Parts: sequence; C-alpha cells; structure tokens
Amino acid sequence: DDPVGYDIGDIPRACNAIQSDWQEIGLNRLTAWNFSRAVERRMKAISDGVVDRHAKSVDILLTGCEVSLWMAEQFASDLQKAFPKLFIRTASSNKLLGLYGQGLSVPCIGF
Repeated sequence: DDPVGYDIGDIPRACNAIQSDWQEIGLNRLTAWNFSRAVERRMKAISDGVVDRHAKSVDILLTGCEVSLWMAEQFASDLQKAFPKLFIRTASSNKLLGLYGQGLSVPCIGF
C-alpha cells in the first residue's frame, strides 16, 4: 500500500468533483453567492459611513475547531489580501461556545 501515491492518483478525480459541484446550483454555489452579497453590503455600509468602526471592529468573523480553524485562518489571510479595508478575524468555535452558546459556562482565556 502506498497512501501517498493513492492520494496523488486521486487528485484528478477530486478536481473533477470540485469542478462539477460548482456547475450545479448546490450549497457551495449558493453559499458563495450569499457570502459575496454580504461582503458587498458590508463594504457599501462602510463606504457610506453607516457602520461605526473602531479598533475592535469586526467585519467578518470566521470560526472553526482544530483543522477547520486552520482553514479559517488561511481563508481570513486570503480575504484580508483581497479586502484590505475590512477587519477580518478568526476565533476558536469552542471559545465562542464557552462564552455565548452553551448552558454550561466554560472559562475562556484571552477574552
């Protein structure tokens, strides 16, 4: 067994699956469309002066846990390059749940 060779050999199939997924009107395409509209509305609100911004403002908050947090951080980095005037932050979903979203309060360090 050669797991690396298998993964490399699977790249064309994976790329084709991604391409065909975006051809259909599915959740990925719908999510991307809604996200782009939300970013556009936020940028317009900022340029129109509707949004009161300060040093701790957050325009886009991306969350995740473990590997998905790493992916969110990479996406945030790319978004920041594309939209330098937006305040884009990442946070651990576990920390947010500890602060706001579960019945059992969990102490969160750094907030």
